[in-house]
Amino acid sequence: MQWILSLYITMFPVILAGVFNMLLLKNSFLKSRCKPIDGGKNWIDGKRIFGDSKSILGFWLMTLLGGFTELFWGLLLQGIGETKRSLLYLYFENAPGFNFSDWHAFSAFCICSLNFPIVS
Repeated sequence: MQWILSLYITMFPVILAGVFNMLLLKNSFLKSRCKPIDGGKNWIDGKRIFGDSKSILGFWLMTLLGGFTELFWGLLLQGIGETKRSLLYLYFENAPGFNFSDWHAFSAFCICSLNFPIVS
């Protein structure tokens, strides 16, 4: 049970960033500025490559939100003394520079967002 709790504690910032990303992109002002990340191209069967819900704005917004939520989540875990519960901090230091690094937010986006069209 502790392992499952640690998984949720580790992934919570990515989940939260995805929720905020979805809520912000539902705004009509931002929605009108979304350009498809696949350039509107389709597979042979007529379906979009990444689906209708993937945009360049969404990519960058998710990257930024992922960095911010990881930064605040790391500070919160450090503040309450529960850093050891996150699997991420078993191998890496809980430091603001690491928490907001581009590769971490980018990898979280790729794992959680780009795989959606494959399974849906």
